[in-house]
Amino acid sequence: MWQWDPSLYSGSADYYSAGRMPYPPGVVQAIRENLALDGTGRLLDVGCGPGSLTLPLARYFGEVIGVDADPGMIEAGRLASKSSRMQSVSWREMRAEELPADLGRFRAITFALSFHWLDQETVARAVAGMLEPGGAVVHLGAITDRGTGAAPRTSLRFPQPPWEEVRSLVARYLGEDLRAGQGVRPTEAFGTEREIFAAAGFGSPTVVEVPYAMTRVRTVNEVIASVFSLSYSAPHLFGDRFTEFEAELRELLNSQAANGGLFVEQASGATLTFWRGGNRIEDEAVPAATEVTKASTAKRAVRAPAQRKASAAKKTAKAPAPRKASAAKKPAEQVVAPPTPRKAPAARKTAKAPAPRKAPAEKAAAKAPAPRKAPAEKAAAKAPAPRKAPAEKTAAKAPVARKAPVARKAPAARKAPAAGKAEKATTAEKAVTAKKTVGARKTVAARKTTQTTAAQRSNVQKAVPAPLPRKRRATKNGQP
Repeated sequence: MWQWDPSLYSGSADYYSAGRMPYPPGVVQAIRENLALDGTGRLLDVGCGPGSLTLPLARYFGEVIGVDADPGMIEAGRLASKSSRMQSVSWREMRAEELPADLGRFRAITFALSFHWLDQETVARAVAGMLEPGGAVVHLGAITDRGTGAAPRTSLRFPQPPWEEVRSLVARYLGEDLRAGQGVRPTEAFGTEREIFAAAGFGSPTVVEVPYAMTRVRTVNEVIASVFSLSYSAPHLFGDRFTEFEAELRELLNSQAANGGLFVEQASGATLTFWRGGNRIEDEAVPAATEVTKASTAKRAVRAPAQRKASAAKKTAKAPAPRKASAAKKPAEQVVAPPTPRKAPAARKTAKAPAPRKAPAEKAAAKAPAPRKAPAEKAAAKAPAPRKAPAEKTAAKAPVARKAPVARKAPAARKAPAAGKAEKATTAEKAVTAKKTVGARKTVAARKTTQTTAAQRSNVQKAVPAPLPRKRRATKNGQP
């Protein structure tokens, strides 16, 4: 069984940054969105290497700690953060199995291509107790030492690196088995993350695929650096034959590279797995060496029973009220003030029921026009009623006798019909005379107007001066 030793990546740190392709840019964006990062909180990157994931994520946290067991990797990460002036990043040379190591709690804990090298059960239990409420462990899987092997999506006619021939060259120097430190690389440590994290108390993971359709142009030197960045071909494994191996590797690559020593590859995407705190968190994993951590742990222990009671009280308060029993089950004394009785359904329907529709025969009878009257009937209807005689008119117009008041005088008797005719004749004569008088007046006025107009015209003519006689022209002889 493989056991870790400090020589696992000995000498590889100097080649790592140049030989490994960067992670897809979408990796940082996906972590930021899934964890709702806002520039605060703490990040722990376990097996950080030279900071390939640590540094791109640093700007989204308030404090970042990178942990790695290889001193060369820690030194490379420290130099990179110093050159980038990232003061929020610190580095710890230590094994992951030593966690929690008084580092406190974190909003996110990342494993970028490093979890398969660790004592997975021990580390999973340790980090489960180092998460803040709502925090998550992020596992990153990707291929960064080479491309996918698929045909590059580019018009460049550069070849791909001859990885099969490079693998055969390494096997000729180090053997067929993949080396890992002083032992052989363990194959059973890959692909067991789901079972390990579930056993440590984490819930179901969230998996996010991050594509990366980028074509990378790589030089011969970059491919050589990629070979020495791998654990199974680290520089220390070749011993005295290191220079010999490097020369033969360079010759192989130059023989197949394009002009200028160039290759092209299709970069690989990445897989992000988010593990959030689940059912069980180990109490022994919580750091307890610092005074602050001890005090916070004691406060949580004291508050736990009270919080449980409070949560139980909240659940009881939030419990829905029991449903009301039916009318038959209700006791009579509970009815304090019954509401106004409503109409029975039948009464409502009767009140709202529309008037009965008329039968077709009734409708037809209602719409049928009235029968036309015969011509004789029309003539009889239009014929004027016979005029009443004067005596009848007088009798008809005579007012109905009223009860005479006690002190009133009797009304004067009306004039006889003959007298009325005489008055009408006199009135007619007066009207004729008046008309004649008005006509005579109009005639006199018209005559006066005519005379006045004629006089005015004559006056106007008199006012216009007579034209002067024309002068005769004199001729030479004095004659006109």
